[in-house]
Amino acid sequence: MKGVERAALGWANLGGYACAKPPTRSDQKAVFDRAHQLGVRMHDAAIDYGRGFAEEGLGLAWTAAKIPRNQLRIQSKVLRRIATPAPGQRYREAGLWSCPEPYASRITTWDWSYSGVMEQAEESRERLRIDYHDGLSLHDAAEAVEQAGMRLADLDSGALAALRDLKQQGLLGEIGVGSKEIHIVLELLRLYPGVFDYLMIMNYNLLDHHRCIEELIPRCQDSGIRLFLAGPYASGILASSTGEINRLLYYQQASPEVLHKTELLVQLAREHGMTSLRPAAVQFVAANRAFSRIVFGGRTPGEIEENIGNLSYPVPSQFWQRLREAKLDGKPLIHPAAPLPE
Repeated sequence: MKGVERAALGWANLGGYACAKPPTRSDQKAVFDRAHQLGVRMHDAAIDYGRGFAEEGLGLAWTAAKIPRNQLRIQSKVLRRIATPAPGQRYREAGLWSCPEPYASRITTWDWSYSGVMEQAEESRERLRIDYHDGLSLHDAAEAVEQAGMRLADLDSGALAALRDLKQQGLLGEIGVGSKEIHIVLELLRLYPGVFDYLMIMNYNLLDHHRCIEELIPRCQDSGIRLFLAGPYASGILASSTGEINRLLYYQQASPEVLHKTELLVQLAREHGMTSLRPAAVQFVAANRAFSRIVFGGRTPGEIEENIGNLSYPVPSQFWQRLREAKLDGKPLIHPAAPLPE
């Protein structure tokens, strides 16, 4: 399939996120196998995805497939550790995840200490059945600051010191950041120049890309930092059909302004015979070569096929022309410097 070399599989859904019922090990293996058949070689997990359930599933799937380790990029995330809840305590996002026991009864707590991150990395390697991570990223640093009082200055002697030591020990290939908050990414780059090898963000899509174009992409190009785009559907709203709008943006209810933008996009899509925003959302991201990987989720082999197929699904050229010309409140809907598919 066209563009599959830039596709990666994110394991949040396979850890139980936004699932009507818990995924099984068979589900995880089936999705992994189909993604691999299609050409996907990068997998992005996190300790927080099902509180270990996703990482274990990925470890079981890739080893069962007997794929040489050096043919895969396997990365995960730190800053949270798995814990047993106190009586009456529940996982903070229990209503958003569906995973089996004993994972469903666990919680995660913030831990950005040196020893904590070293322990998180070791336990992650065990679950993933790997000797080294290709990448480990700071997971949701903005939330750690807001919810738990983490100070970015403390990372140098804590989490980042641990990640640097893991690199020196040959247990880690690259240090990254995984965030849906672009302001925290820019601040981390300012505080820690030369530390990060890659960034995985959500803030480049049809609805939200101006700051990325004007600030983040130039900064990364100047510093040689690779960019990965996670969630081209922005967690739901850009997966909308032309008949009904999904109102979730970055896992929160979209603002009236964002909904207004989405309605304009839906109208343009409908006028050009399209039934969904999905292909346009994916191809908008893919048109920007600053992003070396596009990370898709998926619960079933069919969803993986659809997501990767959206890279080459026919979108009328007139749609892109109209999109370039479209204005909202007198301002261009799309940043003039945003590349569009040819």
